[in-house]
Amino acid sequence: MSLIFFDLETSSRLFMGQILNYSFIETDDSLNILDELSGKIRVSRLELPDPGAIITNRINLLMHNEDPHALSEPESMRLITEFISKKCSGPLKPRLLGYNSSKFDIPFLRTSLIRNGINPYFGGKIVYEDLLFVVRKLATLSQDFPLHLCRNPLDNSKLSLKLETVSSALNVSKNPQTHESRDDVLLTIDLARNLETNFGVSLQSFNAIETPPSGMLPRSAEVFYFVEPEYDLGLQRRSCSYPATLLDSNSRSSLWIDLRRYAQGAGRKSIRWINKGSSCMYLSPEIHLHNPEHAELAKTALDEFSKINLANFFRPTECDIEQHIYRLDFDAIAALNEAIWSGNTAALKALENKDASVIFLRYRLANYVYGSGFDTKLDSLLRDYSLYRYGGHALVLKGELEQTDVNPFHPRLSLFLHEIEERLTNTKDEKDIELLEALKGFYFKSDIFRVAGEALLGLGS
Repeated sequence: MSLIFFDLETSSRLFMGQILNYSFIETDDSLNILDELSGKIRVSRLELPDPGAIITNRINLLMHNEDPHALSEPESMRLITEFISKKCSGPLKPRLLGYNSSKFDIPFLRTSLIRNGINPYFGGKIVYEDLLFVVRKLATLSQDFPLHLCRNPLDNSKLSLKLETVSSALNVSKNPQTHESRDDVLLTIDLARNLETNFGVSLQSFNAIETPPSGMLPRSAEVFYFVEPEYDLGLQRRSCSYPATLLDSNSRSSLWIDLRRYAQGAGRKSIRWINKGSSCMYLSPEIHLHNPEHAELAKTALDEFSKINLANFFRPTECDIEQHIYRLDFDAIAALNEAIWSGNTAALKALENKDASVIFLRYRLANYVYGSGFDTKLDSLLRDYSLYRYGGHALVLKGELEQTDVNPFHPRLSLFLHEIEERLTNTKDEKDIELLEALKGFYFKSDIFRVAGEALLGLGS
């Protein structure tokens, strides 16, 4: 079995953004490097990177797009697909493994593949893992794990399990994390070696979801106890446990009611969706006697949520399709593949799928070659897109609009520019200044600014 460690550096925390550089490194069971694919991706015509992302990943946008080794997004997605597909040809499923990849890198990669007409699931021939889940288990249950050294640099009283923090605590690396994808992959591999050597972790057999013995039944009101890290280091305890009861399950995922949160009045938000490859859940090693209070709480919660199951748990989303790419099913992805890679749009038209049509239009906007006879039409469509996304009209919040302190829409261009000026005012770091000036220059040279700059600036922040 091979392991494929990977990392992505992106233009934004939003999935509407794009990958700027990537690295996939294959190792054997002993973590010896066998093969790799690393590269840079030119910034799309549709993309204005977030200032915060650029300061984090240290990419000079003007130099980045002039790099002769940087490829377009479609070319890069095809290379990544070919690399991973070759590793899936054997009898054993390879494991695609990152650090904190389950909630960000995996959905970002899938979004990037689908918007280029590529099925991101590799025929079910790959297993998804997250090294952060291994670290969480050790932090929770291993007395040898140096929890006291994993402190949040912004608040020493809080636990931090970031790659840089954990690597430093375990003496894997004392150098600051570069946030360049290949460097981060190599650091992740070094950390994996440390965990295997010093904590006896087997990445080939590690299971991030520990469920109670087989035979448990959904809605039985049976109470189980799970543990998670204690992030308040001032409490002087390694972990905290919580009771839960099973609401629904299938071979891939399950719904659990966190009875601790339910008792606190969280309501529907006390339900946790646990999915293979994107979740972790660890049984408490302590022996718990039957707690009548928890048992009664389980019955009450199950009665309240009697109509909720895996089929209806996720409500339909209204956000931009690139923020929730999973609205596109296999038929839509196949139709996009035909339209993008074969030029055959018949299947796409027959589907009458609005989301798929939006993705295809954006693909054409991003990859149109000027001088092809439709420049005026292209500019008109690009202006519409620019005002939609960078004018504050693109809904990016996937869940319900309940939090009034969170802007549910994509940031405006004027807000990005305001942030750049604020950062320039408040920093004396020459490298930061260079990166921010390059980013501002990139904005002003972009096709988005050319077709809609004046209108976007007039919208304010």
